[in-house]
Amino acid sequence: MEELLLSYYWLNSIGQEFILSNNKKIIVGFAGYPFFAQKTIFQRAELIVDKKPVPANVLIAALPLSSENISFASQFTNLKLFLLVANNPATTNEIIIAKNIIPQINITPTKITELKYKLLGKVNHQKVLGKCGMLLHPSLNKSPVHKKRNNKIGKILLQYAHTRLKDKSKQMMQSIKNNSSLGFEQLLFEKIFESFGFIKFSRHLKQLAIDLDYAEITKIYQNKQNKKPTDIILAYWLGKLNLFENIPASQRHNLDLIMLKNIWRGFEQKPYQDKLNTHMVNPKGHPVRRLISMLQLINNTHQRGLLRSWLDVLRKMQTIPESSWQSPKKVQALVLPIFEKGGYPNYLAQNLTGEDRIAIVMVNVILPFFLLWEKEFKVTPLSDVLFKLYHTFPGEKSNNNVVRYMERRLSIDPFQQFMKKSLAYSQGLIQMRKDLCLTFEDGCSECMLYRWLEC
Repeated sequence: MEELLLSYYWLNSIGQEFILSNNKKIIVGFAGYPFFAQKTIFQRAELIVDKKPVPANVLIAALPLSSENISFASQFTNLKLFLLVANNPATTNEIIIAKNIIPQINITPTKITELKYKLLGKVNHQKVLGKCGMLLHPSLNKSPVHKKRNNKIGKILLQYAHTRLKDKSKQMMQSIKNNSSLGFEQLLFEKIFESFGFIKFSRHLKQLAIDLDYAEITKIYQNKQNKKPTDIILAYWLGKLNLFENIPASQRHNLDLIMLKNIWRGFEQKPYQDKLNTHMVNPKGHPVRRLISMLQLINNTHQRGLLRSWLDVLRKMQTIPESSWQSPKKVQALVLPIFEKGGYPNYLAQNLTGEDRIAIVMVNVILPFFLLWEKEFKVTPLSDVLFKLYHTFPGEKSNNNVVRYMERRLSIDPFQQFMKKSLAYSQGLIQMRKDLCLTFEDGCSECMLYRWLEC
């Protein structure tokens, strides 16, 4: 427990001044990167000694110092400091490891007792600020330039968000160039279908979109002999993915499995050999639920077609008053109907597409696709409304690991009104992680973002 408390103390010590056991003063410039296997050593920290940064590894340990810790620490040649609990505050004995005399920061047991009362919840070793976060942290920087830096990081974030969106659009164009027979509506269909799946089965959904393409689906709807076109499409999908025996309980009572199996037999095809692994899949993310969600979208758009239906939504947005763009919920409400439940059959009569999934479809497919569409066909300008959507439409509420990682590094409080938590916000952070946050584990050395913020 003491080591966890000391780790917590160390992570919150950026900018603090300490007196070492050898009477030298140091300031913690960068807490370092936690070594997860051991959780008691912070690699590549940076200590400011006489106004000069000194790279260091910092070992955190509680007395009595175990031989295991000493043995572990001896592996690190640039170990510079011990943070430890001193039973005797007057202790000045330095620890000798690998013939190096290592100074200490001595924390009294009284201090540890105080920390126990302050510590709420678990110590999170990942909550380590990057150097950029040190410049942006409100409690570490109260100078007049702090507000300017926050404005600057907002502009930088949006620049990277725009870069990411344009890159996605270019990748779609490349898909068209690589496959001359791939039409724009089929590309839109494949990309949306793929985005309905988690990484572990998104490629299966894309393959379904290729094998039963959008032109074939349109013919199924146009054939007046098909009284239940959605049943035909769903039967094919379930059969190809070999899911008839893996229907979640929440959907089983809505499906006529005997009828669907009979329809599947009529296709005279075999399931994919690469079977889906649905073990440990959250019921809300089950492939069957995602297939029905996609079917709702197809059913809602089949009369006008997938591409025209989305164009209708975007053109409607071009007519809304400017004040509506100040409300993310109002903007979101204009998109939701295209995903909503239908009345018949029963399995379509429930809203299965969550807001997070809609956000993923919007940012990965709709926005980049119609940027490409505008560029290729020189139609009614759409870029204005597309970028307004990008800056306004709510991002994933749960966010993803990269977004949370960057929020920690940049010292962005999730509850702080830093900027709208829009699609552009999350995409900007993801692109910044990809392009800029490359040297965090090396103590943020040579970080361009730090230099941009510092000047």
